[in-house]
Amino acid sequence: MNRSHKLPVVPTAITLFRITCIFPILYTYSTHNYGMMIFFIGCGLFSDLLDGYVARWLAQESYLGALLDPLADKLFMATLFTMFTWQFFVLPAWFWYLFIAKELLLMVGAAHIWLHFPGSSLKANFWGKLAMVLQSILVVIISWHIVSTSGAGIILHLLVYVVSAVMLGALYSYSAQFLYRWRFL
Repeated sequence: MNRSHKLPVVPTAITLFRITCIFPILYTYSTHNYGMMIFFIGCGLFSDLLDGYVARWLAQESYLGALLDPLADKLFMATLFTMFTWQFFVLPAWFWYLFIAKELLLMVGAAHIWLHFPGSSLKANFWGKLAMVLQSILVVIISWHIVSTSGAGIILHLLVYVVSAVMLGALYSYSAQFLYRWRFL
C-alpha cells in the first residue's frame, strides 16, 4: 500500500464524519426521534463503506487513515451496541461484554505493536472485515426492529450468535498476528 505523507482530506473527512454521527444518534435517541436516529446510523454505516474506497480511488491511503478508520469503527459500534444492550434491551449483556473485551484486547495489542514497531499496525484481515460486515448487518436488523412493529425474532437471535462466533474468530486471528510479531521484539 502506498501511504502518502500528505493529509488525505476526503477520506479523513469521511471517517471523522462517522465519529461525529455518534452525537446526533445520541441526541435523537434522547428525544425519542428514532426515525432520525436510524438515518444517522445509516449515514455512519455508509461512511464506513465509503472512506476506504475513496482513499484507494483518490490514492490517498495514509497512516492517519489506517489509525482513524478502526478507531471510528470501534467508537461507532461501541455506541450502538451500548444503546442496543442497555437502553433498548435488544442485545444480551454477554454480547456487549464480548464486544468490549474483544475491542479492548485489540486496542492493547495494536498499541503494543505501534510502540515497538513505529509505523506498523495490525492489518485488517478476512475475519476482522467479516466481523464488521456482520456487525453492520446486525445494526441494520436491530434498527429495523426498533422502528417497526414487527419483531426481528429468530433472525436477530441467530445473528447475535453468528456475529459472536466471527468476533471470536477475528480476535483469534489478530492475536495470532500479534504473537507472531511479538516473537521478533
